[in-house]
Amino acid sequence: MKFSTDEVEKYLNQGYEIKSRFKNGKSLLHKEKSIGDRFEDEIWILFKDIGFTELNKGKLRIDVTPHDAKRKKTKQIDVFAKSGKDVFVIECKAKETLGPKTLAKDIAEIKDLKNRIKKAIREYYEQNDIRITFLICTTNIVVSENDEADAKGADITIWKDDDIRYFTNLSKIIGFSAKYQLFAKLYSGDEIPEFIQSVPAIKGTMGGKSYYNFMIEPEKLLKIAYVHHRSPIKKDKDMDENAYQRMLNKGKLKQVDEFIVKDGFFANNIIVNFTKDVEFEPIPRSGDEKMSLGYLKIPNYYASAWIIDGQHRLYGFSNNEKRFSNTVPVLAFERLKEGEQGRLFIEINKNQKSVESNLLWDLYGDIFENSSDTKEIRLWTISAIAKNLNHQKNAFQGKIFIPSINEKSNIPITMSTICEGLKRNNIIGKDCLFMDDDSKTVNFATKRIETFFDIVSESFPDDWNKGENGFLCSNTGFFVFILILKEIISYLNYKDSKIMRQKGVKNFEIGCRGLIEPVIDYLKNLDDADRDKLRRGSTNIVQQKETAKLLMKEINKKYPDFAASKLKMEESEIEHDTNLIEETELALRNLIKSKLKERYGDGWWRQGVPGGVKDDINKRIQEEIKTVPWRREALGSNMDIKLDFSDIGHLWEIIKYGKNWDAFESTFGNKEIVKTHLDGFRKHRNALQHFREHTDEVIEKIGYDSVLWLRKCLMMN
Repeated sequence: MKFSTDEVEKYLNQGYEIKSRFKNGKSLLHKEKSIGDRFEDEIWILFKDIGFTELNKGKLRIDVTPHDAKRKKTKQIDVFAKSGKDVFVIECKAKETLGPKTLAKDIAEIKDLKNRIKKAIREYYEQNDIRITFLICTTNIVVSENDEADAKGADITIWKDDDIRYFTNLSKIIGFSAKYQLFAKLYSGDEIPEFIQSVPAIKGTMGGKSYYNFMIEPEKLLKIAYVHHRSPIKKDKDMDENAYQRMLNKGKLKQVDEFIVKDGFFANNIIVNFTKDVEFEPIPRSGDEKMSLGYLKIPNYYASAWIIDGQHRLYGFSNNEKRFSNTVPVLAFERLKEGEQGRLFIEINKNQKSVESNLLWDLYGDIFENSSDTKEIRLWTISAIAKNLNHQKNAFQGKIFIPSINEKSNIPITMSTICEGLKRNNIIGKDCLFMDDDSKTVNFATKRIETFFDIVSESFPDDWNKGENGFLCSNTGFFVFILILKEIISYLNYKDSKIMRQKGVKNFEIGCRGLIEPVIDYLKNLDDADRDKLRRGSTNIVQQKETAKLLMKEINKKYPDFAASKLKMEESEIEHDTNLIEETELALRNLIKSKLKERYGDGWWRQGVPGGVKDDINKRIQEEIKTVPWRREALGSNMDIKLDFSDIGHLWEIIKYGKNWDAFESTFGNKEIVKTHLDGFRKHRNALQHFREHTDEVIEKIGYDSVLWLRKCLMMN
């Protein structure tokens, strides 16, 4: 708004600010909207974005005058949103900063006026079958349990920041189809008005389960489909405790949309599970007991078709007009149990592509909860601990990426990091944070892990609050400190075993605080660049173990009996293995030179070494000369030195080259066996000397056995 100098003062007193001044003396004024008005705008835009076609323009007041009243009474509606026969009446409540605020008055008023509001809306539209939902949207408000209970009793839904963020993010990805996800959340199990759909189908059996194969328009399937993201809104327990879907990828959906625009079609089935009973009318004499043709009456309930696979193919139609005219193939199961849905999802993705590790850990917490298999229960326990750490009030709250809960953006730690750290270090093992009952183990372990990391975060908040740009609250930091925690638990058990068996954590906290202090002091004394260097140098598991040892040595300086034998033993073991590797590799090169000289004499390099190997070695020598030019003559003329620039792969190429094997057969016996052991030797060598992690203990043992086998062939044992 532009105003003259004479008018400006008046508006400044009303809360306006001068945004810019013009040469003609006028000023452009701007007034920041209140948090309440801004929040109402946000909710209005959200409902517009998810496909509600009729919304209020400006402030809306509905006549709620009782029939016998003498004076007219109206009720202001912050946001009014209508789509078809669904109307949302929305009250918006906001605070500038997070804190408690009672909603008791608002809930009571809505409860008192509900019937009159419904009557007014239905009379206005002349439709008695309009479904009206009352919603209170909140931001920065901690809602009390009493308000939650009162709202539920009055059939009023309360949305908090997480709920609003969930649907806002979903609308950005799937557009108008987010409306059906909203209905699925709020009206799960309710019949869809005027949705009766019967389609030609084939009924068959697979793995002892009935299935139906049919074609359907995407728009119709979208109405009953449900992709689980675990919204914080809990209307149906099964919906919120059976998450196994990958988060919808906006880029992939866009690719699908472009593919559809170009008249592309999908040959693969979208796989769903009908959570309600279906009706199938077979055509007489159309098949046998294993397969038959007929008509399938699709369940007309919200959230009755859970998408097991193919959600991107379906939701790629969301904003495409062809969703009304195209058809997609569907393979539907009927009433699969929760665990069966998850296992089917894993099996499908095993055969198509690897399942992302964060998703797997998320899934384990849902499908293995009631398993009787020890390994599956362990995976469930670890998954549940990670989710507890993310949800409960502690240093990790909201800082762990869980696929069905949040998006990865700006979240410093992944669920797979938490879970792999707990699993690899056996944190819930019998000698660590284990209780006889699995549910007790979850709570027992969660409390102690969060206590430990609360101490870490409180001791050095400047670094913790940097997230993945710091050391402590990062994937690297968690791996390092979970190793330290394991040693602290072992030490506390050694000092006083009662500490780890106590129900409370007071003594555990005291013990952890004293032990972790030297580590935090060490990190604080590093400058930002050195801490960053430490983080960047701890990107794989072997490096993280080395960093954990470095920090544990700081504890050991103050408490000499802390991890004393472990630190000493690991150093000697690594040194011993490294010496074995170096000795064996030197002996192998000497053997190759000796055998080639016996066979080819002075021409051993020219005749016995493959051209590709010579090229690689010569390149390495030239790089060395650039660094140490004074060695040019020695490196260029001494054939024996050249082989020192080879790696294990080069040595194998030499051994098998041409007729060279004849010279080595008496030493190694079998060409395939020596190839296998050289590969095992190479992996073991790289793990030790280049800080690469063995995938598991079996691989590590194979590598060590390969070293011993080669030493035996070289007569070194």
